[in-house]
Amino acid sequence: IMMNVPCMAHAAKPAQTPMGHTDAAAQKDTSCSLTGYLAKPNKRNGQTWSGQDNDKINEHPGDSRPMLLIGGSDRIIITHLNGTGLQPLRSLSANGTLALDFQHNQESVCWALSTESSGQLRCAETRNLRGFTREREIRTQQSLQHVEHMAIDWLTGNFYFVDTTNDKIFVCNQGGDTCVTIIQLDLLNPKGIALDPLMG
Repeated sequence: IMMNVPCMAHAAKPAQTPMGHTDAAAQKDTSCSLTGYLAKPNKRNGQTWSGQDNDKINEHPGDSRPMLLIGGSDRIIITHLNGTGLQPLRSLSANGTLALDFQHNQESVCWALSTESSGQLRCAETRNLRGFTREREIRTQQSLQHVEHMAIDWLTGNFYFVDTTNDKIFVCNQGGDTCVTIIQLDLLNPKGIALDPLMG
């Protein structure tokens, strides 16, 4: 995957060599807005600047290839970002509305499946995104029957749910035993949410 992303160079702590000397080449650090990827240094000055001289983003050697998880009404599938290698990861026993999110730090996928009669939250580990292991159900204090969308706060592990029938957004902790409605007034037919954990 080759992409241009906005990057910003900033001063970093001076790096020390094994002999205790300061490494001048490591005094600049580059941060980009694409987590898990590193920018390729340009040949002019060794610094990385996106948008100039066709600098590209390369996959970091320690990272797995980027994949796309897709939730349908009857299954969860995975594919490469270019659409090739489409394969099912899990069949779902009941047709319904599926909300899906990924916890990168735990390498796990969580999904909420809501049907006409019930709702269920499940999580599973996805080592190398080849299949699910250690699948478990998380029983929540509030009903997930009408949940249409879900987002996970990757810092706290909290689950945020959008309930379209009851016009509310509520949050549950990692264990599901504590849930709080955070928005219900003046909310009409909500469909989705996005989280910014760093600002919370």
